[in-house]
This record gives sequence, C-alpha cells and structure tokens, in this order.
Amino acid sequence: MVLLLHTDITPTKKVRTMPVSKFTVEANKIIQAVEAINLVPSRAGITASEFIRVESLAKRLTFSMASEVYGTTWAPKTGSSEQWVFHVDRASFVPFILASKAFKSKALFRFAFREARSDSHLTVRCGSRKAVFQKIDVTRDYAKDAKPKGARLLLTSSQKSLLRLAARYSTQDPTYAHLNCVFLLKNKAVLASNRIAAFVGRDLVAPMSAPLPPLLLSLFDSDMVKEIIVSKKQARLELICGYICQLINEEAVKDFPLRGLLAAVRRAARLPKVFSIKAKSFLASLERLQEYVSVLTKREMLVEVIGKQGDEYLSIACTVPNGRFEERLRLTSELGQDVVCKWLMRNILPLSDVVNDIKSIDVHYNDKRKKQGYYFRAGDIQVLATRPMR
Repeated sequence: MVLLLHTDITPTKKVRTMPVSKFTVEANKIIQAVEAINLVPSRAGITASEFIRVESLAKRLTFSMASEVYGTTWAPKTGSSEQWVFHVDRASFVPFILASKAFKSKALFRFAFREARSDSHLTVRCGSRKAVFQKIDVTRDYAKDAKPKGARLLLTSSQKSLLRLAARYSTQDPTYAHLNCVFLLKNKAVLASNRIAAFVGRDLVAPMSAPLPPLLLSLFDSDMVKEIIVSKKQARLELICGYICQLINEEAVKDFPLRGLLAAVRRAARLPKVFSIKAKSFLASLERLQEYVSVLTKREMLVEVIGKQGDEYLSIACTVPNGRFEERLRLTSELGQDVVCKWLMRNILPLSDVVNDIKSIDVHYNDKRKKQGYYFRAGDIQVLATRPMR
C-alpha cells in the first residue's frame, strides 16, 4: 500500500502591521492646553463642541473645538513627528487629562496612535492610568486657523475685571441683538446696557472702537488670557497656549446706542448726591441678603433702602412672601434728607466683582425726576439704573 501525503503549499497572507506614532507630552503643558480648549462652551447638537479635534504636528499636539466661539490650543511634544488627525469624546478625554491636576501628578503623558481602515485608535497613558479612544468620524464645523489681524489690547488683571463687570450689564436676549455686546469706545471707556441699567467704565484705554461679544468676555476668569485682538469681523483672545475667537455682532456695530447712552449718563451725573456708603460693607450686605432670599423666591429681587434725615445709618432690606430680612449700615456722613429707595438687586450686586478696587459708592437721584432713575458712582465706574415699576 502506498500512502500519499498532500501538503498545502499555498502561500499564507501576510498581515500588514500599521506603524504606530508615539510621543510624550509634559503633564503641565497638556493640562494647560486642555483646560484652555475646555473654555469653549458645549452645545447640544453642535458636533464640534462635543468632540475635540486632536491633531499631531511635527513638534506639537493641537486641540480644536467650536460652538458660538471656536479655538485651538496646543502643547509641545517629544517623539514621533508624524502628522495625523483624530477626534475624541470631550466628556471622556478632558476628565482623564485633568485627573493629573487633581492628583498633582507630574508623570508624562504617553501617546500611541495606530491608524487602520477598520480599527484606528489612540492610546494615552499616564503613569499607571491608561485610556483607549476609538475612531469617531467627525469632519465638519471646525473653524480653520487664521493669522490674527486687528488692534491689540493687552489685558491687565484690572482691565479683565472691568470688562467682565461690563458684560454683566449687557444682555443675551436675541430680541435686543444690538445690546448683545460690551462696547469699547476708543481711548475713553467701555459701555454696556440691558435696557434696565447702563454701565460706563472709564479705567480702560482701548486702541479701537468695537463691540465685544459678552460670551467671549466670560472666559476672562482664566489666567491664560494675555490679550484681545479685535478686527472688523471677529474678536480673538490670545492665550498662553492658543487662541479662542468669536464673530463680532454686526447689529451692535450698526445700532448700539452709544450717543444716547453717554448723554443719559451725563444727565444723571448732574443729579444731586443723596448719600455715600462704604462699598465693601454695602456689597457684603447685598450678597448676604441675596443668599437669604434666593432659595425662597424666584422673582426679581428688590432691595429697599430706608433712612431718616440726620441719621448716620441706613436700613437695607428684602421682603419675601413669609418674612423680611434687614441689615443696618453706617454711612460716611449724616443724611441730608429722608431716604426711601427701591433698587433691583441685579443692578447693584455686580459691583461686588470689583469691590477691592472701589472704596465708596455715591448715590444720586431726585424724587422729582423719577424718569432719570438712580445714578451710582464708584471711582471710574458709573451705573445708571431705572426705577422698578413695583
């Protein structure tokens, strides 16, 4: 008997091994970049605000996002210079990176990117921690980088505070789109209005006249903001590790009531000064009253200010459906007349943002000219508030 052996000599198919891009990033650098891009607000339905575009360049790793504002930040890297683009879920990527800040870890972040048709993924390691991010197909909505053009305004801490304060007197109501801004008046002032109150701050020398988007100004709390660049079409925040931009409001350019607002404030400044109060103690009292009342009512809060001629103190109170809260404050001098005022809390309380920069608040009004409202002066800051209807 002959035994025949059959051997399959068909060549085996070689498995192609995809190259892996590997590099490291210092913890403090990537934390800074991710914190900065995380300033971009997340908006449901806007893909570019929910997924971060991660791009590897020759010498740095960049992160991009977009919603009402858009921006790119970066961190230097060491290792592979291969270029690629990958998208990660913001909700999982940001906490993983920022955990190093919470744990005060200085361990390097090690990136490994493998690109394949069926299974592209990004692996990030930091010490004993590891995260693997799968490929997400996102290609739209990310704004392209552009070279910064326009007038530059270097931002000191006091200027940041002033612009943030002005933003609190603007409005986001789309019905009044021409007021959805903080208006810079070249070499003179910063202005804002929400139709109930008007704000003028003169401790800012701007190199241009332009409306700034309030949402962009809300990001000034970050220490990473260095300066703002304003062109005809957009405002751009220059950060230590990147930039964030927002388009200029065209309706504000055309219709912001600059002349009318300045004229109203000038008229109000001629009203008689009724009393002056120490800013720190007064604003602290308002904050306490708001704390008491905010959990009891959702209505617009009114502050009642009462004093008698010859007194050296004022009573400041808020009334709620089942009670009343009251504090007494000493004045800098005796009252020259009886005082009975009602103010909207939101017209005055924002001044607490700059309480360390102001010593006292002068209050001007004339009960015979009620249409002119109340005029508050605190150093270079002026606020004109209408009288409440109730």
